[in-house]
Amino acid sequence: MQRFTGTQWSPGDSILSRQILKGQVWAVFPEYVVHDDGDLLITYIQTGCEFGFPSTHGLDAHPWQGRYTHWTGHGSLSFARQGEPWGFSTFWTGNNRDFDCWYVDLMAPYSRFEGGVDSLDHELDLVIHPDGTIEEKDVDLFEQEVRDGRFEPELADGIRANFSRIKHLLAADGVPYGSEWQTWEPPADWGALTLPDGWAEFPPSTL
Repeated sequence: MQRFTGTQWSPGDSILSRQILKGQVWAVFPEYVVHDDGDLLITYIQTGCEFGFPSTHGLDAHPWQGRYTHWTGHGSLSFARQGEPWGFSTFWTGNNRDFDCWYVDLMAPYSRFEGGVDSLDHELDLVIHPDGTIEEKDVDLFEQEVRDGRFEPELADGIRANFSRIKHLLAADGVPYGSEWQTWEPPADWGALTLPDGWAEFPPSTL
């Protein structure tokens, strides 16, 4: 199995998922690949996976830096299609690992590099509860970050338009991934991943 190499992967390979802000690597998370057909990429972050926050110049610290060092609670699946400005995730809760929700992150469409994928969380989120109700999250926080300069005005307009678009798509068609993913479980030998040597030196993409 590939570990933090390659640009297309097989189930069980490990890759880096990175956040790129203004040309710098802002945060790094190791994940397992569940599925990759060159378009749809499904990854899994396991309980206990290590987080990395490289040194940056002129950027505020990532919101998780100083608060989290590893993924806690149940793991999470992430679904992203090439070119789409959002991604879906699953969350579970409780001792019985009951399905909790689908979560939609607005984000920069992912790009591949040797060893992983790059994107950027665009802050606006949706929570889709098991009964189908949809909850908006972080709208006020997004607008504050626009005022603070994290998102340029033109980009912010595009993010707002994408937010409106995904809400209409969900209202019309629902979650585009089957309910079988709500009961998916990782292989027993998928332990917590640690970051590879030199993880902070992998060059950033052009996001």
